[in-house]
Amino acid sequence: MKRPLRTAAALGLGALALTLAPAPAAAQITNFSTDVATAIDRGLDYADNEGWFDNGCPPAGHGDGTGLIALALLEKRADANQNALSQGYADANAVDQARMDAALAYIINRVAASDPNDFQAYQDGADLMATSLYYRTGGPDQAGAISAINKIVDRIAPNQGAHGYWCYTDGSCRDSSTTQLVMAGLAAARGVYLGNGDVARLATVDALTLNARNAYVANGQADGLTPDERGHGYNVGNASSLQQTASGVWSQLAGGASHNDPEVQGYLRWLYHRYQYSQFTAHGNWSQSQYYYMWAFEKAMSYIEASGVPTDPGNIGPDDIGTLPPADPPAFADRDLHLDPAVSPRAATFGPEGPGYYADPDEQPRWYFDLARTLLDNQDAAGLFTPANGQVWNECASQAYAILILARSVGGGCIDTDGDGICDTEDNCATDPNPDQIDSDGDGIGDACDDDPPVGDDVCCQVCEVQILTSADQCRLAGGIQVDHELCCPDVCCALRDGSVQMLHADECLLRGQVVSLDRCGDGPPPDVCCQQPDGSVVTVPAGACEAADGQPVDVEICENVCCHGPEGYQVTPVGQCQGDPVGAALCEEVCCLDADGQGHVGPAGDCEGEPAPVELCEEVCCVDPEGNARITSAADCEATGGQPADPMWCEEPICCQFRDGTTLTTSLETCRAEGGVEVAGEMCREVCCALPDGTAVTQSAGWCARNEGAEAPADVCDRICCQIGDEAVETTAEACEAEQGRPVPIEWCEEPVCCLLPDGTAATLPPLECEAARGMPAEPDLCEEVCCDIEGRFVTVSAIECERNGGVRQDDPALCEGICCALPDGSRVETDRESCAAQDGQEAPIEWCADEICCALPDGTVQNMPIDRCEAVMGREAPPAMCAEVCCVWPEGIGYMSMAACEDRGGDPSDERCEAITCCALPDGTFEELPGAECTAIDGRIAEARQCEPAVGEPDRNPLTSGPDLGTIPASDGGGSFGGGGDSTQGCACDAGEGSAPAPIAMLGLLGLLALRRRR
Repeated sequence: MKRPLRTAAALGLGALALTLAPAPAAAQITNFSTDVATAIDRGLDYADNEGWFDNGCPPAGHGDGTGLIALALLEKRADANQNALSQGYADANAVDQARMDAALAYIINRVAASDPNDFQAYQDGADLMATSLYYRTGGPDQAGAISAINKIVDRIAPNQGAHGYWCYTDGSCRDSSTTQLVMAGLAAARGVYLGNGDVARLATVDALTLNARNAYVANGQADGLTPDERGHGYNVGNASSLQQTASGVWSQLAGGASHNDPEVQGYLRWLYHRYQYSQFTAHGNWSQSQYYYMWAFEKAMSYIEASGVPTDPGNIGPDDIGTLPPADPPAFADRDLHLDPAVSPRAATFGPEGPGYYADPDEQPRWYFDLARTLLDNQDAAGLFTPANGQVWNECASQAYAILILARSVGGGCIDTDGDGICDTEDNCATDPNPDQIDSDGDGIGDACDDDPPVGDDVCCQVCEVQILTSADQCRLAGGIQVDHELCCPDVCCALRDGSVQMLHADECLLRGQVVSLDRCGDGPPPDVCCQQPDGSVVTVPAGACEAADGQPVDVEICENVCCHGPEGYQVTPVGQCQGDPVGAALCEEVCCLDADGQGHVGPAGDCEGEPAPVELCEEVCCVDPEGNARITSAADCEATGGQPADPMWCEEPICCQFRDGTTLTTSLETCRAEGGVEVAGEMCREVCCALPDGTAVTQSAGWCARNEGAEAPADVCDRICCQIGDEAVETTAEACEAEQGRPVPIEWCEEPVCCLLPDGTAATLPPLECEAARGMPAEPDLCEEVCCDIEGRFVTVSAIECERNGGVRQDDPALCEGICCALPDGSRVETDRESCAAQDGQEAPIEWCADEICCALPDGTVQNMPIDRCEAVMGREAPPAMCAEVCCVWPEGIGYMSMAACEDRGGDPSDERCEAITCCALPDGTFEELPGAECTAIDGRIAEARQCEPAVGEPDRNPLTSGPDLGTIPASDGGGSFGGGGDSTQGCACDAGEGSAPAPIAMLGLLGLLALRRRR
């Protein structure tokens, strides 16, 4: 027998882990689903070309988004079939698996290297989704993945605030944006722990997600369109937004709620009244987060549809979103209606086809077509998605959001709708607990939910509210549905042909006997009778009760109720007690009877002298009139006066409430107590100009002023505005702003600067709005404090957070980071710290020696690069930089490198080639050698004719000098010596290599000089 669907709440589950349920077997490939599949591939190719899989997503202000783009790859659908499942790792092609290997290695390594306490909500939530889906779908690095999953979950747990939310890096604020990313990560991790049996962490995940669900229940806020809707802002108390109200739906579902829960319904009704996809214009929406909103919304709708839980009558479900025309109450002009696939043209970058290209029986107007069709228009030919307004928070994250929406992603986890510990994707009975997964007939449907009857048996078929016994095939042909067998075969009292009576199924009784009154079988109560009591009144009671009251059974029709018009007006009475005339039943129906002044009372329609209206219009409501005043009145009067029903607390008598942080506010008693406040004297909520001890003045409540040691000051002291004068925003009076030709700007622009953690990992003290514009994150002031930091032996002055993130060690002595100019042994100068200078054998020099240098013309006619102050100190003057540039100079006496100025002084010409060109060089010792021109001049040689370096026959080593009277002969008296005997002069070389004797000392000196020159080269 098919069991009724069970919600998570009914099963007592703390949380649900999420992914798509098994799809129907029938393939549904349409023109639209084909274009969607192409768009996903294009988007992933763009990400690959940008290097986001190999090198990570660029930082988005609060950690990088590599987990998001990796999740988009993992959740890509296997093909263009509308019912195709996510590919995960094992079912991906080789190209996508290579991408996954790179992206997951990047994430796993980054998590492994991170501090166990370095919680980052956005990054950790995204990483947790990606690593969980990778782990569950067969990613090869199972050990690395589970290590990363456990490490992230373990640091998420202690950073949830007592209020149930997560902030950016801790639990200090009630931020919905960060919370829903963490919830998505935890929901994905829950699928891991269901599979690997980590009971302790599974319990932790359940507790965390339940806390967050309760936070959204407690903090949904009325927004004024209808009293039964609830929205949510970025932080509790902020204006409700589409993206965060959608996040509220998702987070409650991930915390174990059914979408039929009243709290979830309040959020869904808010979205139903303000549905948008083509624009992003109202309700606290940040222009850069359109794709963020669309994914939060898609995630919630996809989960509801995949869970299999039907929408209760009167509730809002995914099918209702987008069906409310903008002009219908509650009216909202910017509300979007569904697009119609039958008349929607093909997206421009996919082809020129016009309206009707997407028409298909399997493509009907619905929220998914709205979102996906919008994204197809937003994608360029290269694959990049850009919203119509052109604004994104971070290109990589936005690209991932768009792909995830198209893939109908729910964040990489698993739905366990029936709570049997088996994810719906693997569960053969997703809505009926069956941990044993028994499937007796092998049809893929577990016995716990298999309605297939034994072959040849009829089924009970409901067709148009009638139940008949027929074959399953006939039931399908008739458009019927199979229902419980008992509906066709109720138990009846049956008089059998042998004279006995007994309870049998109706079909069996028709074969063996005749249906008789239940009291014949003794198992049913005797029929009631119409009983006339001793006082004349009539009542329908059991016969025994009538007898016990001394009554008399009378005709049963006397006890039938009628609408009676008698002396007391119109009322429903038994016909036997009508003291007037029976009339039409409609005259006794209760209506709201409106008087001429719009006031109404509830009574029978026949007694209504005014205009009858639905009874609901007489109900008392808290009504807010067009001027914002709230009062208790009837719904009819509220509507007649142009008001709107609102939360009843708006009509409560306001009190002055003091909250835990010392602020005071006029609010309702209910709100005060819910927020942990206490009622104080009304005087404490009076608004005053408060002069604070630090010299500033603000307009605040008297209670706040007293708690902050302030004193009341004249109102004009606080009558100041924020004025932009040039590039600076300053707080001043309106008159002073005008006098300085400034312009008033929001007061927030003049707020005290905060420590801002910037996307590049640095920190700066900036005004809050400037920090937000730079995509930074406010942090504790001490993180921006300038400190002396030792980073790998280099002492630098940086912010405290930069020191920490670069693995530095904070130094107590700031002098270690004071810069000096260090003159190094090689003559160069660098600006560094004292310890580094000493380690390099340098000498401290005046700091100005390391300043930017100029070309300085000195009094002796030379030029030199030096700092300008040093140039002035030696009576030099600044010369064109080219004059100090080293050139190859050719002058009459030689060739060499020197400054341009020195070359000009020698009457030379710069040459690009002559210094390194090989020449025949006449050396000082009288020999010749082929050397570069600059080297020849440097050793006091001179350029000779090339033939002088040509070897003579029989003299391979060096040619003798042949010109001059003494060249080529070395007298013995001059130290030449005779290395063969005798003192005669020797023609040729000064030494005979054949004798093995050492060269003459003078020749050795020349050779050493030459070798030294060569080494310098």
